[in-house]
Amino acid sequence: MIKFLLGRYVWLGIVVFVCLCICQLKIQAQGPIDIKHDLDSLLSVIKTAKNDSLRTELKFKAFTLLMRSNDTTKAKSYLNDSKSLAKSPYEKALSQYMQAIYYHHTNHEPLAKEAYLKAEKMYSSFKHKRAYQMRATIWQNYGLIAQEEDNEAGYLKVLLEKAVPMAQLSGDKGLLGSFYRSIGLVFRNSKELPKAETYFLKAIHTLEKSDDIPELVSAYLQAADVYILTEKPVKAKALLDKAYKFLKASPSSSYMISYYHSLGNYYKITKNYSQAVVELDHGIVLAKKLGKRYEEYWLMYKKYLALKAGKAYALAKKILLKVKESEEFNQFAKNRLLVIFEMGEINNLLNNLREAYKWKDLYADMNDSLNTSRLKKELHVLEIKYQRAEQQRQIVHLEAQKQKALLTAKTAKINAWLFASLSLLLALSIIFSISYYRNRKNLAEQKQLVYMEKLNVLEQQQKLDLAQAMLVGEERERKRVAADLHDGLGGMLSGIKMRFSNWMEEHHKSDDGFLSTLVRQLDTALTDLRQIARNLMPETLLKLGISEALADLCDSLNTEKTAIEFQAIGLDKNLPMAFQLGIYRIVQEAIANALKHADAKHILVQCSQNQNIFLVTVEDDGRGFDVNVQKGKGLGLTNLKNRVEALKGALDIQPSPNKGTTINIEFNVEGK
Repeated sequence: MIKFLLGRYVWLGIVVFVCLCICQLKIQAQGPIDIKHDLDSLLSVIKTAKNDSLRTELKFKAFTLLMRSNDTTKAKSYLNDSKSLAKSPYEKALSQYMQAIYYHHTNHEPLAKEAYLKAEKMYSSFKHKRAYQMRATIWQNYGLIAQEEDNEAGYLKVLLEKAVPMAQLSGDKGLLGSFYRSIGLVFRNSKELPKAETYFLKAIHTLEKSDDIPELVSAYLQAADVYILTEKPVKAKALLDKAYKFLKASPSSSYMISYYHSLGNYYKITKNYSQAVVELDHGIVLAKKLGKRYEEYWLMYKKYLALKAGKAYALAKKILLKVKESEEFNQFAKNRLLVIFEMGEINNLLNNLREAYKWKDLYADMNDSLNTSRLKKELHVLEIKYQRAEQQRQIVHLEAQKQKALLTAKTAKINAWLFASLSLLLALSIIFSISYYRNRKNLAEQKQLVYMEKLNVLEQQQKLDLAQAMLVGEERERKRVAADLHDGLGGMLSGIKMRFSNWMEEHHKSDDGFLSTLVRQLDTALTDLRQIARNLMPETLLKLGISEALADLCDSLNTEKTAIEFQAIGLDKNLPMAFQLGIYRIVQEAIANALKHADAKHILVQCSQNQNIFLVTVEDDGRGFDVNVQKGKGLGLTNLKNRVEALKGALDIQPSPNKGTTINIEFNVEGK
């Protein structure tokens, strides 16, 4: 029974592997596509296009290349150009289709569905081949959204009722064959292998009349896999040989990975295990060369199975241990279960019973409740079948002896059925109760987590609001004190100085040493007062902006001991004054810390802006410090951190003992 369940996981693993390989196949023609080269060629043609209709079609091709290379930014610009150029109904339909592709690729599925339907409606007024091709492709993409939502039936319905009829009207054999192949994949994934075989053969028959070699090779390989699964090796080998006729010219293409996988499976079902290992090794080498890590380890897992089937248990275990260490292979939970199960199997075959028991026990623990309930049901079914078989044998045996024994056997059979039915009902009730309890418990835990997250967010916001309020109050008080000092005490000291100077001139006391000293001291006090007022509220910032204010600040703090250099790169003069003032205070705090603690000879202050990103760097060559030692000590770093958080910035301090300190701060000025 456990092997039966593992078969399901193996099946799912095969589906994942083949899907990954086919994704690679679909982006290759008869050789690897050089997207940059194709894009450059298209750009040169677009420049020389003589009309808007041709230019729109070429931009659509460039758009699809950019989307395939995940360059959504450039793709969006081509989409916008297409919208502006679109004038005729056909060009507008093409632009709408591009919009749908963009939504789909950027994971906006509801918008993509709506845009696909709108584009299909716009194309429906045209009755030529290209329009039918576009409508067929639109329906296929629409169905892919259903498949991505695990609605395989919905995807199949769209293919059969919408995409295939449109492809037939277009007369495009390559497109029609690709749809037949997609239908075959749906049936294969749902284990309806006879139907899958039918549609793969239809795909091959259709594609052989087209020039779409990639789709034809894919159909050969996938149909061969179905024949392997249904144990029809002769038919499988014939299709593999056909695929190889196209592949042999490109032995290093991604196609060959899938080919070696299928060929290895073919030799395995024909019990030629050594040759299966050889072919799988070819695939492993190629996958490693092409950087296909998942495919590499899936092929290694298949190699393990071939070695195990060929009874090379020791070597098989070495391969399985490598697979067990692969992060790529074990990213899927079902793959991890496969490895754990096989570790138990191979240790059992090697007579390592303790290890086998450990892995079997681990497998049982990791299997989820759904598989556990399914296992219980299937065990009950097997038990019933066993009991029925035993009863039938008893009945046949007793029939040869006498009629009374037959009647007794029938009565026992009925009783067994009743007992089994009651047991099954009881088991189902228990399973349902456990599942209901777990679901309720999980829901309560999720609600508690959401509630705690909201509390944390609210607490953080309150702290931020408090810090902002404190900083706003502090700046307001600074501004008031600066004004009082400048207008009040500053004016008073200036008046006293002028009166002293005038009195000395009137009484001819200019050479009086005592009075001259008083005047100089008053002048020094005025200078210090103006410096204090400027530190409290920099007048240069209010009049000239952040760049000049920071340059003035650095110049004012320059000393013979410490040189301070300021660099401004691309600063926007129209930034909000509150933000500029916050930056000024942050730089002022950082320089003060460096002057006070670093004993630096040189300090570099750099402010740069790139669109919405504003960067501040303060770097010194002082003695640095240990973050763990300084953590929690002093107000300098705490004030710096609070000011950065108030502006919603990111602070990074990189101290290096005896080598200096670098402070990097990043802000997003959008919306400020």
